Amino acid sequence: MILTRMVRTQLTIFAVIAVIGMTAAAVSYLRVPTALGIGRYTVTVELPNAGGLYRNANVTYRGDTVGRVREVRLDPDSVRAELTLESAVPVPSSDLTVAVRSVSAIGEQYVDLQPTGTEGPFLADGDVIAAEQVTVPQEIGPVLDQAKAMLESVPQDKLRAVIDESAAAFAGRAPDLARLLDSTTSFIDQASEATTPATTLVQQLAPLLETQVVTGDQIRQWTTNVAHLSGQLATADGSVRGILDKGPGFADEADTLFQDLRPTLPLLLANLTSTEQVAVTYNASLEQVLVILPPLIAAQETVVQRGQADGAANVNFHLEAQDPAACSTGYLPASERRDPNQTTVPDTPPDLYCKVPQDSIFAVRGSRNIPCTEVPGKRAPNPQICRSPEPFVPSGTNAPDELYTGPAGTRHTDLAPAAAPASAPAEGTPGWQQLLTGPRP
Repeated sequence: MILTRMVRTQLTIFAVIAVIGMTAAAVSYLRVPTALGIGRYTVTVELPNAGGLYRNANVTYRGDTVGRVREVRLDPDSVRAELTLESAVPVPSSDLTVAVRSVSAIGEQYVDLQPTGTEGPFLADGDVIAAEQVTVPQEIGPVLDQAKAMLESVPQDKLRAVIDESAAAFAGRAPDLARLLDSTTSFIDQASEATTPATTLVQQLAPLLETQVVTGDQIRQWTTNVAHLSGQLATADGSVRGILDKGPGFADEADTLFQDLRPTLPLLLANLTSTEQVAVTYNASLEQVLVILPPLIAAQETVVQRGQADGAANVNFHLEAQDPAACSTGYLPASERRDPNQTTVPDTPPDLYCKVPQDSIFAVRGSRNIPCTEVPGKRAPNPQICRSPEPFVPSGTNAPDELYTGPAGTRHTDLAPAAAPASAPAEGTPGWQQLLTGPRP
């Protein structure tokens, strides 16, 4: 068979095209240069575990595929993966982190090279990346096993009850849920705009969380007490419900009462402030009175002897006059004293008491000898002198024997007596006038 020149030319062109196509297919699809190591270098990665990595898995750098996993083999102390990388893409080796990740949940693992910078030195053929620089994903098998065990531990009847209650709770609430989701989206958008304050807040949470760790025992005790209180409330459910039912009516009655007391109660409480201050100052004395008063009353009951008539008591009275005489030092002078015939109540100074030395025989149990409750061992007529470092100083100026003078300026004992009644005692006979005024001069 004789081929013409045109046919031979066509066959030659076809052969050249076939060779070029096969070469392109070998380079692009069969990856013959990669298999032969042309334009590639090999890096070994030590893995703490395989992490689901397999042969021919992709190797990426900054999101681009730069190589493949040639082999995954098990060594006595670790798992090693050999990576073949393109020589045209330099990968920094300083502070390099290698992460084994999954494309999807079905286990399509790949290797991601994550250097922190772009400057050299770069990875070279034969380099080994230590296991400390490698992170692997959590194995999906144990996770699924734990999830299955957790689901099997949930009581089915309670789970159905929760689902039924959730369905009843959200039935017909679609508009509300839509608004909730919209609000959540808006909240997330605003939170995204405030990342710097949020980051600062998270960083400042450490001291607060440390305090929670330190007070862990107190928090556990508090929760235990809350649980105990909740149990007591559950036990007294009927009483609590009764209080809640009757509480509004009681509150209304109390409000009405306080409204009625509004004019006087604030004034009473304001006045009680002074009373409270006095009670605080003389707390010990009040306590002593409350302790001694009951046995004193019991002792007084003994004066009523058996056999006495109703209302009668066995009591003896003794009259003592001017022994010692009444104390007038520290009181109003005789010229300012009220006439016995006057029935009005004039204003008087607040500090009238027997102002004689504390060892005087006059008014031994008077105000000047009151024990100071705040300063043991000291006696004074008021708390101010008790608190003062200075001792009590008698300041009375009027004479102890100063007598009353009438309107004419004469002494009270010199006033002419009124006409004595027929039954008046004879001259020199002690009577009520002499008991009140003393013997006449």
